[in-house]
Amino acid sequence: VSVLIPLLENRELLIPGRGDYLKVAPGFQFFATRRLLSCGGNWYQPLNSHATLLDKYWTKIHLNNLDKRELNE
Repeated sequence: VSVLIPLLENRELLIPGRGDYLKVAPGFQFFATRRLLSCGGNWYQPLNSHATLLDKYWTKIHLNNLDKRELNE
């Protein structure tokens, strides 16, 4: 999380241990997935509470469980 926030806010990637930053290239996009834990019904709760610190940066898309055919595709 501490590496991703500067990347998402300032478009800079910190190089740990060196204190250097890399600027992202024009057109840079960041795609991520997050594992969720079902709490029943249509409600989900994150497995890691630290991941919620990044919630304001995401465009969220909820996908229902895939059937076997969809998984094979």
